[in-house]
Amino acid sequence: MVALVVIQVIPYGRVHRNPGVIAEPAWSSPEVRALAVRACFDCHSNQVKWPWYSHVAPVSWLVQHDVDEGRAVLNFSQWNQPWPEAGESSETVAEGEMPPRPYLLLHPEARLSPTEKQQLIDGLAATLGTRRTTTKSAPRLAAEAQDGPAGAVRSGVRRRLHLHRPARRAAAGDQVPEHHPHTPSRKAPIR
Repeated sequence: MVALVVIQVIPYGRVHRNPGVIAEPAWSSPEVRALAVRACFDCHSNQVKWPWYSHVAPVSWLVQHDVDEGRAVLNFSQWNQPWPEAGESSETVAEGEMPPRPYLLLHPEARLSPTEKQQLIDGLAATLGTRRTTTKSAPRLAAEAQDGPAGAVRSGVRRRLHLHRPARRAAAGDQVPEHHPHTPSRKAPIR
């Protein structure tokens, strides 16, 4: 108990900043933007809603780290600069990698129905482009929603690391971070 009180004096993760919105993508529709706000903006924008627990260490450290990492990879509020991995956004949502499960546990409003998920996938592809065409049929989305990741694996969907995965950055010639909080550590890149 004493340690919990003592760590509250460490300032990291308690002074939350939401810099101003500089520019947003030209969304394909207001509905797509609304879905992105629900499912993506708390880590990938300057419009984060900081919950009460984001002010209490050590949880505040994790929340701040996740937001910092999310904004570093893709920030919908700073669309005045290039985001090389933006074209992978629809794919990571389609594969169930975003939003991450731990986030969904604490943010039920970010859970999307299979129809909403497909609308977000299509809308992100239309708004941000894609690296390749990736969509799931409604039955696959329903199976994934019902069975979780196991349903996706059983239905033949290849599970990969999400948007921040090192293998894709290495392919693009970027600096490769060792680990991201939403991805398991892997020694070899996934092909």
